[in-house]
Parts: sequence; C-alpha cells; structure tokens
Amino acid sequence: MKRHIGLISVLTVLAAVLFLSVLISCNDRGAQLRQALAAADSLMMTDPLAALDTLLTIDSADADGLPRADRALYTLLRTEAGYKCWLPVAENTAISEAVDYYRRKGPEDRLARALTMQGAVLSESGDPDGAMLAYKEAEPLIERSGDLEQLGLLHTHIASLYQTSIVNDKNAILRYRQALQCFEKAGLPERIMFASIALARVLMIDSMDKAVPHIKKALSMAEQYGNRLCALSALELLCYTYEPRHDARKIINLIRESFSLYGDKPQSTAEENIYNNLLYNAATNYIYLGKADSARLYSKSIQANCKADSLLIYSLYGDIAELEDNNGDLLTYLNHAHRIELEILEEGYDTQLRDSELRYDHSRLDAELYKRDRSILFLILLFIISSAIVYAVIHILRRLLRQQKIETEKQKSLAENLKDTATELKKELDSQKSENDSLAREKHLEEEERKKLEQLLLKHTSSNTELMRYYNTTYNTMRQLIDIYDIHQSNPGHLLDKSVTVAREFIATTNSFGDAK
Repeated sequence: MKRHIGLISVLTVLAAVLFLSVLISCNDRGAQLRQALAAADSLMMTDPLAALDTLLTIDSADADGLPRADRALYTLLRTEAGYKCWLPVAENTAISEAVDYYRRKGPEDRLARALTMQGAVLSESGDPDGAMLAYKEAEPLIERSGDLEQLGLLHTHIASLYQTSIVNDKNAILRYRQALQCFEKAGLPERIMFASIALARVLMIDSMDKAVPHIKKALSMAEQYGNRLCALSALELLCYTYEPRHDARKIINLIRESFSLYGDKPQSTAEENIYNNLLYNAATNYIYLGKADSARLYSKSIQANCKADSLLIYSLYGDIAELEDNNGDLLTYLNHAHRIELEILEEGYDTQLRDSELRYDHSRLDAELYKRDRSILFLILLFIISSAIVYAVIHILRRLLRQQKIETEKQKSLAENLKDTATELKKELDSQKSENDSLAREKHLEEEERKKLEQLLLKHTSSNTELMRYYNTTYNTMRQLIDIYDIHQSNPGHLLDKSVTVAREFIATTNSFGDAK
C-alpha cells in the first residue's frame, strides 16, 4: 500500500514538472514569435526582403495560435513584405481581419497601414472601387500622423490605381506629384527615384519632353546611390523617348550600354520584365536596321514568363522570318502568335466573366449582410426597448413599494400616537372618576351630618321655638352654601364671593349673638 502511494506521488510530481515545462516552453515560444514580429516590423521600411525572411521563420500553425493582436500584426507584416518584394498579394484576404481588428482596437498608424495593404490586395484581385475606398479611408489617418513616407506611398498607390484600373491620367499625375513632394520633404532618395520614374511613365502618354527630365533625374540618383533596379527602370523608359525607326541605333547603343553596366541577365523577379522589354526593344530595332541575326539573338534571350511574353517572342520571330523572306516560318509563327492571342483574349473574357460573377456575388452578399445587419439592428433596438420597459416597470414598482412602505410607516406611527393618546385619556378619565368618587363620598358624608343635625334639631324644636327658627335660618343658609359649592366648585373665586354674600345676609338678618345665646 505504501509503495502504491509513493508511486502515485512520484507520478504526480512528474506530471507537474512536465506541465510546467510545457507552460514555460509555450511562453518562451510566444516570446520568440513576438520578437520575430518586432524585428520584421523594424525592417519593413528599410529592408522588406529581410523582413519577409524573418516572417518566414514563423510557422503558419504557430501564427494561427497567436493572440488576436499578434495575429493581426503578423497578417499585416506578411502582406506588406510580400507586396514590397513584388510578390502577388491578391490571395491575402486575411488582411481584412487585421483591418477590422485595428479599426476597433487601434492604433491609428497600424490601421492606416492595414487599409493601405487592403487597397493593394483589392486592386490586384480586380476590385478598384474597393481599393480606392480603402485608400481614401487611410489617407486622413496618415495625414494626422504626419508620416511623409507613408503619405507618399499612399499617393503612389492611388496614382497607380488611377493609371491602371480607373484610367484617369490627370489624377494619376497629380497623385504622383504629391508623392514626389512628400518624399522630397522627407529626404528619401530611393522613394524620390521610383516616384520620378512612375510620374515619367504617366507623362510619356502625352508628352515625352515633360517625362525626360524626371527620367534623367531618376537615372542620375540611381547611379549616385547605386540602385540597380531604379537605374534599369530609367534606362528602359529612356529607350521609349527615341523614335523607334529614326533613332534605332541610339536605342540599341543605349540598351547595349545598359547590359554592359548591369549585365545581360536579371538578378531578381522585379528585373525580369525590364530585361524582357529591353531585349524586345533591341530585337525590334535590329529588325528595323535589317539585321536578322542580331534580332534573333536578342529574341532568344527573352524569358517567356507568361503568354504575353510568348506572344512577343513569336511576333519577333515572325518579323525576322518576314525580313528573311521565309514565308513558311512566317506563317508558322503567325499561327502560334494568333493562337496565343486568342488564348489571352479567352482568359480575359473568362476573367471578366469571373469578375462579373464575383461582383454579383459581392452584391448579393452585401444585400444579405445588409439584411442581417438590419435584423441585428432591429433585435438590438427591440432588446433596448424591452430593457427600457422592464427598467421602467421595475422603477415604478420600486417607487410604489417605497411609497407604500412610507404610508405603512406613517399609519403605524399614527396608530402608536393614537394608542398613546388613548392611554393618556384613559388615565385622565380614571383620575376624574376617582375625583368624582371622592366628591360624592364627601357630599354623602355632609348629607349624613345634615340629617343627624336635623334629627338633633327636631328633638329640641318643642323646647326652643326660637332656636328652631334660628336653626331653619341657619339650615337654609347652609343649603345655599352647599348649593353654591356644588355649582361653583370649579371656580373658587365665584364660590368665595357667593359664599361671603350669603354669610353677610345671614349675619344681617339675625341677631347672631342673641340667637346663639
């Protein structure tokens, strides 16, 4: 039995140690995750690639188990890092949860960042209207914070939306200029370069002369600060400032100079599209110069990352075959190009159809949400009204009970007062009765004394007539005095006056001394 108890104690201790170890390890893991989030947040503006690498060390299962605040920050940072590293973010729909959290809990700066990223996600997923709403909601928050870099980036996002989806070049130019002003005030060279290139792209649609100064400014700053991506972007744009046929050699020399400075292979995903455009321009201008071999060499270097790239490649091959009078290859390449073009058109149609279906579903969901919100609002109002009614009824009942209690206490107090008054009256009545009984006894005694006196006088009447007369006079006077006493016993003043008057009359009408003798 003792061994059994000892074994249970050992197992209990081991379980407690194991539980504490798990608890400590969980706390340590949570602290590590929060440290990783803080490190990624600090790197986001200066080195988004390093921030993304830091975030990739967090397992998705661990991220799902984070508290709500940390999970919202993780979602925001993953979306920001992916967007700044040129990765697609259209599928990052969880950013809306982060927006909802920061809209309720704050702070404003993270809400502004989350709204900006929500706009980017909606823009990539084909919802420019939703993206613009998110950007416009974020704009006053960033303006209040005074963060010029964030404000400039927001202007850039809005300008890009105007340029690509809403097609409003005037507003796009205005926003890019505002972004450039913010970056210049904040003294951010890298932001100034890319804002200048973005502004130049929009200005090139109407006027090359207005675009060239911004391109050259960006190129000069890129060479000064050693920014490879910005320099390649500026060189690509500079190629379009020349006439394709008239300045073919200048364009080719510029492209060859670019490759000699930065190599003929892209070093990142962001550079692939730039290199393809440079190679395409070089091949096209070699075709204009009639140099089929050089054009074919540059055409083969183009990387087909999408069907649009394949279409450009087959178009170039077709132009080269036409230059060489190779009708068979020309027809083959044109067929391939036509097939790819049809596929792109079909995909575009399917995309539009999906967008229409999504918009319809979105509208339907909005309607359902509106109905649900109205139902919830109605239930809330009903609950509030019911609560108010219940509160009013309870308040009225409490007030009535309080009044009833007060009335009861008043009646109880009145009853006690009446009882006390009745007791006092009873005492007074008892006292008066006792006094009356005493007076009755006194009168009875006087009457007995009078009767004895009458009897005594009657005995002596025959022997002394004069005494009898005197007795009668005295008796009448005594009767008057007794009557006066009975009538005026409550008023001693009148009693004395009346008694004195009777006595004086008695003395005046009799010879008291003689009669007495």
